[in-house]
Amino acid sequence: MTIHARKIVLALVLLMPSFAALAATSDVEKNPDGVTLPVPGGSLRVQLLSDSIARVAFAKDHMDAFMKRESLPVLPQTGMTKGWQTSSDAKQVVLRTASLKVVFDRRTGAVSFFDAKGNPVLAEVPGSRTLTPTIVQGEQTAHVQQKWVADAKES
Repeated sequence: MTIHARKIVLALVLLMPSFAALAATSDVEKNPDGVTLPVPGGSLRVQLLSDSIARVAFAKDHMDAFMKRESLPVLPQTGMTKGWQTSSDAKQVVLRTASLKVVFDRRTGAVSFFDAKGNPVLAEVPGSRTLTPTIVQGEQTAHVQQKWVADAKES
């Protein structure tokens, strides 16, 4: 192998981690009010509704149709299109507002929430999110289960 060929091989080997990080971050679909991420079994969408409110939704398919369905809580249904930032790398995807930080762990798929000072507010138990298809009152729907890490300071 010539010296020139060795330099090219070395350069490619050194750049591989960069390519892997680029591939890991390119799957994040940035929306005007948040992000959509592919996760095992479907898609996860984090929609920022205000500086301190994030709507997190998981759908096996048809995420756009799911997000257009009316939500029961009385919250603003329009997303926050300004005043937030996102960043991502091979380990996580982060959304930040002035009051809230939402972190999606790429390895476990879990979502965690932190206040502006970085203190944990709520954390999903990795692997606890399930959707089981069922029929309720003649309508196709799903049983939903999700577990959260218990805070030792709360009862």
